[in-house]
Amino acid sequence: MKPLVSVLLPFRDPGRFLPAALECVLRQTMRDLEVIAVDDGSRDGSAEWVERVGDPRVLLVRSGGRGLVGALNLGMEIARGTYLARMDADDLCAPDRIGRQVAFLERSPSHVLVGTRFAAIDAEDRILYELPVPCGDAEIRAGLLAGNRFQHGSVVMRADALRAAGGYRAAMRLVEDYDLWTRLAERGRLANLPLLLYWWRIHREGVSGRNAVRQEAMAGLVRRCARARARGEAEPLGEALSVLGAPPRGFRARLVEWRARARALRACARQDRLLGRPWRAFLGYLQSAARFPFDALYFEELLLDVICGRDRRLRRALPLPPQPSPEEAIRGGSSALPHPTAGGAG
Repeated sequence: MKPLVSVLLPFRDPGRFLPAALECVLRQTMRDLEVIAVDDGSRDGSAEWVERVGDPRVLLVRSGGRGLVGALNLGMEIARGTYLARMDADDLCAPDRIGRQVAFLERSPSHVLVGTRFAAIDAEDRILYELPVPCGDAEIRAGLLAGNRFQHGSVVMRADALRAAGGYRAAMRLVEDYDLWTRLAERGRLANLPLLLYWWRIHREGVSGRNAVRQEAMAGLVRRCARARARGEAEPLGEALSVLGAPPRGFRARLVEWRARARALRACARQDRLLGRPWRAFLGYLQSAARFPFDALYFEELLLDVICGRDRRLRRALPLPPQPSPEEAIRGGSSALPHPTAGGAG
């Protein structure tokens, strides 16, 4: 029987986080779903573990290491659901997340995409802070002129709209989700549910400004492509190769790189501060200020978060992430996965 929802869950070496992420999907109150778990060349035993999972709703597909865009498009081709949901292999979500999003889309046929509010957690499931998102269509459209306004793993889309838009585009690597949202916006309305239903895992090792300059340049290309489509002109997709292939040059590119690396250091310092490591946080803030002292966000965080304690108060008000027990929900599979450096294709 054709499921109502297909959940795309690509992964590459997700390690110990995969069982909890998969259980979050299998425990959804929305039972009419299939999970398309796309192995993008894992070497940590996670694909073999998925093969042993005893739930008939889980389908393992091997993409042969195509990368995230290739893995997602392969999953999209196989998916049978009316709606396509995303889930990252190291994140967590509430048990009613997909049900609420599907109910929203059923009530609002003009909408093609809906995400949720989300918060950041660390490798031990400790909640760090919320990353605010706009909820209404007009607010999201205005925000898309400046950058991404969705957490990729939290979205549910209409499958026919996604396919009509052409799916994810390999040319837009690093910003493939942002590019897709701008194209879906041409086919219907967008929304984020005003409920915190998703917990995005951040890893200290993964925080880097290495690709920040290229990512910002690619985001600019996404916006130029959107403007070209609006005018009925050809998209400048050919520029993607030069943006991704050539090292960024010029003083402005250097400034972007310095700012990105400073923000990465500040994000680590904020995490250390919230987890009770004040001296480590202090050193991180110093390194961030030394690298790029002119960022207005730096002073806002020092004033409102460090001195006034804004983020600590907000953190106490956030709902805790679910605490899955994979052995209880996933039948027939062992939850014992290797413990490599956490990462993944999500």
